[in-house]
Amino acid sequence: MEGGGFPALHLPPTDKTEDLTLFTNIPFVEKYVRYLPVFCRRCGRCCKLSPVEVSALEVATVRAYTGASETVIRRAFHQVPCGFLLGENECEIYEVRPLVCLLYPAKEVRVKQRPGQSFVGVYTNCAAGKELVEVLREYIRQKGKPPEYYVDSSWRR
Repeated sequence: MEGGGFPALHLPPTDKTEDLTLFTNIPFVEKYVRYLPVFCRRCGRCCKLSPVEVSALEVATVRAYTGASETVIRRAFHQVPCGFLLGENECEIYEVRPLVCLLYPAKEVRVKQRPGQSFVGVYTNCAAGKELVEVLREYIRQKGKPPEYYVDSSWRR
């Protein structure tokens, strides 16, 4: 047991965890997470990490917005950096970007030690992620919870 009585948590080895801070007792609820106070600095790091997984609905939305074919759209999302990333770190489809892009730097994290639950993970490889971690830590402090309520980036070691 680590982190104040919580079981040690380990993400699947395929997940990019080098800059992920995990909040083990903040449930990931999409309708709330999308309103977390994130102030994008337009650094473009999120667009340069890995291919973007999108749903059929998201592809259809981008298709209606751009007029591009489904094949072109899926190819753009599977490029690294993202094919919709323009110069000056501008997103060509910002107004209709997929949910994963909208939520970044927050990420849904599922761990096998807690089946059926998912938690908030925050990538700290950008300024917005570092700021969000501090906002969530302050929220935890205000609720009177111990610091072990979240697992710092040291959880991977």
